[in-house]
Amino acid sequence: MAARVVGGLGLMVGLAAGSATAAIVGAEPAPVTVENRTAEPIACEASIAHWFSAAFGTAGPGASLALPLLRAPDGTVAVVSDRGEAMAVERVWCGRPGAAWQTRATLDLPRSEGAAVDWPELIICRMADRLICAPVR
Repeated sequence: MAARVVGGLGLMVGLAAGSATAAIVGAEPAPVTVENRTAEPIACEASIAHWFSAAFGTAGPGASLALPLLRAPDGTVAVVSDRGEAMAVERVWCGRPGAAWQTRATLDLPRSEGAAVDWPELIICRMADRLICAPVR
């Protein structure tokens, strides 16, 4: 499953030959499941470069959403575009659909080098005063 890039895919594809989306050496699948334990739907997205984002979709109350992430040995987290290109991710968040950025809870994904990193396979999102998403370790 590739992430859907929002905010100018044509320009992003045009940059593919440059360093902005260069191949990510040694990247392996590192999927993360986000479980929605709120009474409202949530949407999860990732910022790729500058103003580009990748939309992963939405999860209704009690549902889960699989984020098809990659992780490289140097700690780089990436998504695969619709064109099959690995693109480095700056941050991943979940929030209310239509306002995910404004209502975001940033997901804590380790960026350390090495295979011994405690990678979160499951992240639970709950509502308190605001949306809170925390890994299950």
